[in-house]
Amino acid sequence: MSEVWRDVVGYKGCYQVSDLGRVRSIGRIGQLTPLLLTKKIRKVKISGSTGHREITLNRDGHRKTIRVGRLVLEAFCGSCPPGMVMCHGPNGRVDDRLCNLSWDTQSNNCGRDKARDGTTNRGENHHSAKLTKWDVRFIRLWLRAGYLTREIAAAFGITQRTVCSVRAGETWGWLA
Repeated sequence: MSEVWRDVVGYKGCYQVSDLGRVRSIGRIGQLTPLLLTKKIRKVKISGSTGHREITLNRDGHRKTIRVGRLVLEAFCGSCPPGMVMCHGPNGRVDDRLCNLSWDTQSNNCGRDKARDGTTNRGENHHSAKLTKWDVRFIRLWLRAGYLTREIAAAFGITQRTVCSVRAGETWGWLA
């Protein structure tokens, strides 16, 4: 399978992006041979705040930093539909290949995708979690076996209220 290149939207004749998430600049050599073009792969940087791959494009003296995934989607799938955002698939935010990108809603990007990728902060990934998913499963087993909430709380070093919250599904309700 070969790499497919398309013009970057808004930068036709200056930059191209590939379906593999690479960006190249297109330059002209000399005044006498304006049709002779050079194509140079551009380096991308990883944003320190978001972890996405970004590149700075220059046109008419104006510089603009754009996420590479957005360039790929716009070139191959069209502009972003209203109410949608760029979403990465299971390979994460540094994989800007077309097969790992899509337009989707913000709620799906923050909900379903984070759960699928294991990047959600719920459960034991939460900064204040006292229990692991295995602790919760054991607590539920002990509750079904008839242990008292105070016995379970003492065994796990938590409050009785936490045991009641687990039983009622107020906390860890998503865990099957």
